[in-house]
Amino acid sequence: MKSLLPLLLFTLSSLFAASTGVEIKSVDPLNDVGLLLIVVGMSFMILEVFVIGFGILGIGGVIAFTVGSILLFNADTIPLVVAFSLVSLAFFIMLIRLYLKSRFIKVVVGLDEMIGLKGQVVDVTDAGYHVLCHAEIWSATSQVKLRVGESVQVVGLSDLVLEVKPLKE
Repeated sequence: MKSLLPLLLFTLSSLFAASTGVEIKSVDPLNDVGLLLIVVGMSFMILEVFVIGFGILGIGGVIAFTVGSILLFNADTIPLVVAFSLVSLAFFIMLIRLYLKSRFIKVVVGLDEMIGLKGQVVDVTDAGYHVLCHAEIWSATSQVKLRVGESVQVVGLSDLVLEVKPLKE
């Protein structure tokens, strides 16, 4: 549903622009180029929703739409074209910022998430240790002798067995 929201907003704003009585200039070659640029711009903006374009398709679509609209429509509709272009550009800039922000979010699942977590030794066995880490009891090994109740830190993971070291307090 989230991926259809930009398409819906774009369609509604396009219908609004069409319903406001926007006049098209007289027939000349620039009209064809303008119409083509508008279609290419809309296509790029719609394609941005479905293809990972990192915002480049969206911004290119806004530029093509703006230039095409300026070539195609009368001068009195320029404020409408500029308003639509600025709203679309703001949307795609926001989209790029969200993408870039998501690149630096800490991993919360998988092997990488376990490294560095703190735990506590709950049992000592001949094969190693049982460690309470991340609200789960894991089998663990250590190069240092550990005792029950000692705090440890995960330094590795191999075949669902944690490699831990004592935590210096």
